[in-house]
Amino acid sequence: MTINTATIGIFLLIFVSIFVRIIPSLITLKLSPETQNEIKSILPTAVFINLIVYCIFQEMEKSTLPAIISIIFILLAFKKIGLLAAVILGTIIYLGVHL
Repeated sequence: MTINTATIGIFLLIFVSIFVRIIPSLITLKLSPETQNEIKSILPTAVFINLIVYCIFQEMEKSTLPAIISIIFILLAFKKIGLLAAVILGTIIYLGVHL
């Protein structure tokens, strides 16, 4: 049985989705308000990272160098310009390098 990158991406997406979305809904923890606020700010970022991982695995087979350049840019820039802006600019960089 041959596993291609799409299959790996799907499995990673399922794993991350279960880890980030399902498991936290099943566990009841008594957390301080400060910790709850931190989690509320981290979880949306985790969803974007989930999407980024899935997209990168899809594109690595087709265009390895543009995908690597884009993900490096996103990782370096998201704290300074925000995750959404980093993803948008990373996509533009990917398309520019890919074409």
